Amino acid sequence: MSQALQGIHEIIKKKLNRYDFYVSEIKLINYGMQFEISKGQWKSTMRVYQKKDGKIKMDYSALKGEKAAAVISIIEGKKIAEEGAIEISYPYIGTDESGKGDTFGPLTAAGVRLAEKAEKELLKAGVKDSKKNTDDINTALADVIKDVCRGNYRVISLMPKEYNALYEKHKNINTLLAGRHAEIINKLSEDGACGLVIVDQFADESLVKGKIKDGGFKLIHTAGAEKYTAVAAASILARAAYLEGLKELSDRFKICLPKGSSAETGRVIQELKKRDMVKALSEIAKMNFSNVKNAG
Repeated sequence: MSQALQGIHEIIKKKLNRYDFYVSEIKLINYGMQFEISKGQWKSTMRVYQKKDGKIKMDYSALKGEKAAAVISIIEGKKIAEEGAIEISYPYIGTDESGKGDTFGPLTAAGVRLAEKAEKELLKAGVKDSKKNTDDINTALADVIKDVCRGNYRVISLMPKEYNALYEKHKNINTLLAGRHAEIINKLSEDGACGLVIVDQFADESLVKGKIKDGGFKLIHTAGAEKYTAVAAASILARAAYLEGLKELSDRFKICLPKGSSAETGRVIQELKKRDMVKALSEIAKMNFSNVKNAG
């Protein structure tokens, strides 16, 4: 099999994986290759041929069923992927957050305003949902994003002391978080050069919408928004900022603060009690979390 066919398979696989389609390994056929594409209960076949002059021909004739049109759109580079997907117009803004479920460390939010050229650079660099990356990869990719999107990103990090003060005021983490998303969106859209904002869903859309200035853009608040590159980039920036804040606190208080809210978190809280540092919790932990409230 030619390198050209292998390369086409990899490109198709990468494009479709972004939308949670599975692409099988290659099966050689006369003058080309075929492979299966599936998602959920849907499955179909696609063929690609290479002519004698080396030119590649996509054969979509075997693609059948409800998702066939979506698959073709994705492969052909169209921005309407499948039913319910978002039609992208550039530049667009994506926002996401990190630290919402972590007892220790900051609550962070980030936004990226992305042009089409910058999106291609980020995809080439391997930008994807931060939850699919290791901490080291998120930290490294955050530097890439900041370089590629210079002047077109914002990050807000609420360290626990500030977070706890704001929580006392709002009594609701989603209201607090909506304010941070809105602040980022308002800043990135203030010059009017943006027609679309995608927010990774964390609460009711009205919480964010009510805090946004009228920027003349379409706001979409949707689950699984990290499949859109701007949101994926924002998720990486937010996670990297969270990791940086957690390390800063760990170094400052000379204790290894864990991510999440697992049994290890409880062990660290008990260690703080032994060291007579319970009062310091308000500077390293989110005090509204039940495991912190029960620390005594």
